[in-house]
Amino acid sequence: PSAVSVVCGSSRLQIMVPADLFGNGVPITDRELMLGAGCAVTDVGEETFQLDYLLLACGATMELLPDTIHYRNVLYYRPFALEGVSRASAFSLPIDCYYPRSGNVSSSGLQPTWAPFSATLMHRQRLDFALDVYDSTWSSPLSDPTSYLGDLINIQASVRTGSHAPLKIYIDECVAQPSVESSVKYEVITDHGCLVDGQHSRSRFLTPRGDHFLRFQLDTFVFTGASNNQIYLLCHLKAVAAGPATQHNKACSYDPATAAWLSHEGGDCSCCASPAHCGTRRRRRHLPQDREGLLGEVDIQLGPIKLASNSSAVLASSSHTAASTEPASAMPVAVEVSSTMTTSGIPKAIRPVLLSPNQAAN
Repeated sequence: PSAVSVVCGSSRLQIMVPADLFGNGVPITDRELMLGAGCAVTDVGEETFQLDYLLLACGATMELLPDTIHYRNVLYYRPFALEGVSRASAFSLPIDCYYPRSGNVSSSGLQPTWAPFSATLMHRQRLDFALDVYDSTWSSPLSDPTSYLGDLINIQASVRTGSHAPLKIYIDECVAQPSVESSVKYEVITDHGCLVDGQHSRSRFLTPRGDHFLRFQLDTFVFTGASNNQIYLLCHLKAVAAGPATQHNKACSYDPATAAWLSHEGGDCSCCASPAHCGTRRRRRHLPQDREGLLGEVDIQLGPIKLASNSSAVLASSSHTAASTEPASAMPVAVEVSSTMTTSGIPKAIRPVLLSPNQAAN
């Protein structure tokens, strides 16, 4: 990939983006670039695009530090899709300008002395995202995972990069399906990191979390009416610049003991319980306010995760009811219908519940 050049002037910001941004001979277009809150390319050259704006234009922010002044903005690249196909990945590049805070306080008035920095920001790192099921000790991923109803599935989202740039990975949303082609979907994670399945189960995000990985446990379930007991997960992962958790970059779990949403990294989870949700939904994810410090994102599929019945019970393949085939001393498994319903009022998923022998007999 080619370099994006940033020049911080005394009052203006100048960004030069090569047309052959990815170094593959396929030029990008000026309409695919945007600075901050909707500022377009100001000059189109044969080989470069230029964005020239005041430091505080385009939604930029200014931060006064003890010895410097920090101006911050974000350059967005959003490739156009032709007939539903995109040949490049969207990314966001943080733009930062730092100036020394110096001047005199003589009777002649304040005359600030600017020492603008010129910087070349390289978008060279390749972000490789992964979503895997791990074994019970989190020591290795499983290539053909099979779980029993009643188990917790260990799932890790991760990102690898060729550089040491500080970043964090988040799971924006995640839906489960009984098959790749199925139109039936069950929401697991929504609203930029709310693990909503945990409201009806033991599903939760785990600690510790690394900057390059994020783990959660999914309580097993099967879909009602599905012809086979397996699930696929389709998740939207994103990598953002390292920083504190925000409303749009968070990992929130539901705590049934307190009936509240919590984050181990101190993020604001209050919107998970709000009828207004946590900002814009996925169909409008391209808006800058939803892309705080975004470095890369991807839709990724995991599955199939095969689900087997407990050894002490058999789930009937057609009706999904429990039928014990073990001796009376065994602990049979019954099936509890989740409280999550489809729009037609039909339960989407069922979960196993352990019953005592006396309860099973009744």
